Parts: sequence; C-alpha cells; structure tokens
Amino acid sequence: MIKHIVFWKMKEFAEGNDMETNIKLAVEKIDDVVKLFPKLKSITHHRCLFKGAHYWDFVEEMVFEDLESLREWACFPPHVKLHNFVEKIRLERAAVDYEF
Repeated sequence: MIKHIVFWKMKEFAEGNDMETNIKLAVEKIDDVVKLFPKLKSITHHRCLFKGAHYWDFVEEMVFEDLESLREWACFPPHVKLHNFVEKIRLERAAVDYEF
C-alpha cells in the first residue's frame, strides 16, 4: 500500500473566492474526481486549525494499492484538470509518498 499525502498553503484570495471557499470547492472537485478512479482506496481531507509560517492550510491523505496506481493517478485526465485548478488557488505544495 502507498500513502500519498499532499500539503497546500493557500492564497487568501484567488479565482474570485476567499481561501475557505476555494478549499470547499477543491474538496468538492477532488471528491468528484475520486469517484472516477477506483484504484484509489481511500482519501481524507483536513483543514489546519492554526495559521502561521510553520503550518499548511490544507492536507489530503490518499491510499493507493501500489505505486503504479499512484503513477496512474498523477496522469489521470480528470486529476490533471483538477491539478490545474488547484495551482491557481494555492501558493505552495508539498507531498510525501511512502509504502506501508
């Protein structure tokens, strides 16, 4: 199993919305894309409770059966479209992938 964790620092305002609205929109879009990709075993979304230089605003945790499934996810066309949206609303992105 592969855990894929993605952290985002969000823009305070982007695409005509404040950060909270954009996080909600991103979660809705992510959940829609996930329904189309059966190789994703689970996904959870988390909003950070705190603000500051040491905190990320949003994190998602995904579990894939294997590394090949994660690679397929990266180039899955609906995910690519989602990624293009997210690039407009975030400042930074970090990811951790590990086998468990």
